[in-house]
Amino acid sequence: MTQKPIFRPIESKEVPYLKVWMFSSVISLLIILIGYLLLLFHTNCLSSVPLYIIVLAMILAIIPLNFLLCAIDRYFLKRSKKQYNKVLIDHKGITFLNTYNQIIIAKILWNNIQRRYDQKYDIELLISGGRYLTFYFIWSLRPTYDAKIPLWSAQKFASMFSKFTNAHELTRTLISGIVTFRPDIRIDSEVYTIYKIDPVTLEKDYALIKQMKSLEFKFFAYSIIGTLIIISLICVFINQ
Repeated sequence: MTQKPIFRPIESKEVPYLKVWMFSSVISLLIILIGYLLLLFHTNCLSSVPLYIIVLAMILAIIPLNFLLCAIDRYFLKRSKKQYNKVLIDHKGITFLNTYNQIIIAKILWNNIQRRYDQKYDIELLISGGRYLTFYFIWSLRPTYDAKIPLWSAQKFASMFSKFTNAHELTRTLISGIVTFRPDIRIDSEVYTIYKIDPVTLEKDYALIKQMKSLEFKFFAYSIIGTLIIISLICVFINQ
């Protein structure tokens, strides 16, 4: 006999600052490169400046610009009433919280989930192609006085955990909570397939997590390589 899955509360884990800093650095460098190219095409004064001076100036400019981008993001997050940086999933439901100003952005309780009698499943995924592959988490929620249900709760809910390093764990716990506290809710098997969750044990797929980390590493690696290629092309263009 298969053991019934055990529900364990969980909280989100923020992206490490080093990763945020690396991402901001890439953006900062691209901004500087675009600015340099615009100046290069509008004036010839830069062509007389030694290459090492230009490279050094770009590197020195990245540091304050990078910290500025991080500071701006933190500034608006601290004052935002719509952005969150913490998610808690417990025996009551899902809470989205801004820990900087202690504002609860959203609070969805397990008893807020409704049956959809006109549909085959109560919870399912709608995959939209278009320019970007988007997953729409389709369900029906009933507002109550002790809940705080936002407008985005019915659509694109599947991407609400994507900003955290343990996004897969959060999704697995969400499904586990629904199965545990709302066994009457019918979940489409496609949900388990997309998120690589065993519908019986509700255990995570370690191979998928490893693949996701590999993709993240490749993204940063390709970003750095692409930046170096752009710098090399600029150097070749200057020396011509």
